[in-house]
Amino acid sequence: MSETAITLALHGLENLDEKTRAGLVWLLRREFEPIVSDAGKRLRITTGDLQADLNISFDAEPEAAGRRACTGIVWLGEDVTGSVSIGGHQSLRVCGPADPGTRRRDVRRVLTNHWLMAHSLANTAMHELGHFIADFEHSTDPRNYMVTGSLPVRQRNIRSQREFFAGQKSFTAEQRQALATQLRTEQWLGDMTIVTR
Repeated sequence: MSETAITLALHGLENLDEKTRAGLVWLLRREFEPIVSDAGKRLRITTGDLQADLNISFDAEPEAAGRRACTGIVWLGEDVTGSVSIGGHQSLRVCGPADPGTRRRDVRRVLTNHWLMAHSLANTAMHELGHFIADFEHSTDPRNYMVTGSLPVRQRNIRSQREFFAGQKSFTAEQRQALATQLRTEQWLGDMTIVTR
């Protein structure tokens, strides 16, 4: 018989500062707990090295974009390994269109405070859980957790980039129902490594 709890293990949180770490855990609990509750279970969140029902690893790889501010693709998460790139999030910059007068692009960093970073990391973690638990496809809706890609260059400014990556997102009613169904049975449909108890 299944346990009445689902444990979400967060690995690599020691790679984050205390405020970002606390915000991230709080956001994941706020967003994921109601879905687990819909499945008739309770959510436990653990940190450290122990593997659990669901595992997300926060990877401290160096910043993906390096010294070149607006070149290359910034990697944020990978569903095969259930990892979220802290460096990728730190690398995010506005990278908007060139100013017609100065011909310079805005290359300011986007996630410049604890709350923005925590929210963006939580959004990416929820995205990866959507892939793993219910094998969700990507979405083009920027308000959905399963959104992928980035804004067109002409739409990028500091505000729009922050909203795109760190703004409030949600699953649709159908997605929530699919997640609750899989959480109830503890049958994961995605292709991340499955860890058994």
